[in-house]
Amino acid sequence: FLDYGAGRGRVLVAAARFPFKRVTGVELSPELAGQARENLSRDMSRRRCSEVELVVEDALSFEVPDDVTVAHFFNPFTGPTFKAVIGRLLDSLDRAPRPLRVIYNYPVEHEFMASTGRMRLIDTLPSNWLSVISEPAERIEIYRALPAGR
Repeated sequence: FLDYGAGRGRVLVAAARFPFKRVTGVELSPELAGQARENLSRDMSRRRCSEVELVVEDALSFEVPDDVTVAHFFNPFTGPTFKAVIGRLLDSLDRAPRPLRVIYNYPVEHEFMASTGRMRLIDTLPSNWLSVISEPAERIEIYRALPAGR
């Protein structure tokens, strides 16, 4: 499990309660990363994942591990940065084909995701957002990433 823009670690804490092989957060801010580490340490007794790490690094330079199966974004960045990070995820998928899901909260870059031809929208929460919700902040999209040529 890989969380981009880990912030104070709320998603990392939740993910570590599931039996992932490894949970990794990427956070640019050392201050937020420090708070995330404190939050993670307070929740150790509830973890089902034994390997939890927080990397203080720019997402653009972070090397995506070739075994990531779930990537999470809570709209940590947009535009060229988002596009480059998605490109790095897809490069990793091409090096090591595997099931890869992308969970995207506040999906302001949905049009870009669709335009790649490699991100298939498989679910939207809430499922009736088109008729009820006009703001992307009020939905979560889940994509299946496809290796090149598929």
